[in-house]
Parts: sequence; C-alpha cells; structure tokens
Amino acid sequence: MKYQHFTIEEREKIQEMLWHKVSIRVIAKALGRSPSSVSREINKNIPIGIRKYTPRLAHGRALKQRKSRGRKDRLKSQELRAYVVSQLKLGWSPEQISATAQKAVGLSISHEAIYQYIYSQIRGYGYVVKTGREDLRPYLARRRTRRMRRGARKPYRIEKGPPAVY
Repeated sequence: MKYQHFTIEEREKIQEMLWHKVSIRVIAKALGRSPSSVSREINKNIPIGIRKYTPRLAHGRALKQRKSRGRKDRLKSQELRAYVVSQLKLGWSPEQISATAQKAVGLSISHEAIYQYIYSQIRGYGYVVKTGREDLRPYLARRRTRRMRRGARKPYRIEKGPPAVY
C-alpha cells in the first residue's frame, strides 16, 4: 500500500468526528486509513496547552515539514566549511579535523560528516566533480575516487592533532 498524506478535507473530517467524540478506529474506518495513522496525526498536531485538534494548523505544519524534508547539507556553517577545507589542504585527516574543530571554530563535527561532505561534491560514479565545487578527494590519505563500502575498508589509526613534520 502506498503512503498518502492527509488532505485538508480528511483533517477537517477528523476534527468534526472528534467533536462528536467518535473513537479513533471509527474515524479511521470512515477515512479508509489505518487507526495508527489517524492516532499519530491527532497526537502530532494537538498543541500542549490547548488539547484541541485544529485541521488548518495541522495542514500548514505538514506542508512546512514537507518542504524541509530530504537530505540536509553537510557543513552548513561557512566558518566550519572553510576550516575543514583549509585543514584538509594542510594534510590533516577528517578524524584529526573533527577532533580539533571544537577548539578552533567552536563548532563540533563528526569525521563521518566530513567524509560525506567530501564525497557529496562528486556526481555519478565518482569521477566527475559537480560544477562550481572543488574536488577534495586528493587531500585524503588514501585518495580514493569513490567511497568504499564499510566492510571493505581497512581500519588504520591516526593520532589526534596536526600531522608530524619530518
């Protein structure tokens, strides 16, 4: 069964049936929906202080959430992004950068988010860089063109801090 969002008409029908103190199962049957879906819709959209379901507010909220769904950008802060790129170019690994980012910039980031940012610049099968983006893969220790699956990677330990200069 394919999932469908509640329409404004369905939300108004829920409100009307709640006024008449109809059970959630009866509401679900009338709408042709699962009782758990109706229950989730009601619980998600009842404000804490009011304890009343408002279909227009619920629908507006659902449309707002629908716009902001999907993948989020990595390294949103321009300051953090500049720090990560500069440290990569100095030869630091994402693990070292994530360990020192809190002290340097005041923002924390995981090494995994840095790897995802680096490989998100790539389009297709890992060979073409997106327009207007910089290829950061050559600055990684292993310089892989494509990211390997988790089981295929061989772990190696890196000490925290700047790389040693010989």
